[in-house]
Amino acid sequence: MARSQEDGISICAKEKEREMIQVITTKSKYCAFCLVKGIMQRATFEGRTEDGDWAYMCFKHYAQHGVGLGIGKGRRINGKS
Repeated sequence: MARSQEDGISICAKEKEREMIQVITTKSKYCAFCLVKGIMQRATFEGRTEDGDWAYMCFKHYAQHGVGLGIGKGRRINGKS
């Protein structure tokens, strides 16, 4: 099946988006709430906050701002990646 110029652009955009997501997820995982205060605390969770945004969070901030674990909510991370 032949691809049009338009298909090539959308494929390229999807690959770029995938690269951007990879860059974001491979950065060091520190709690976003602690970083605002200048503290470099390793994150224990990655998840949705009460405001709807997603963030890396330490245990303390996950308890305060997290919405739970599971699909569409969040997950515990091991900190080794």
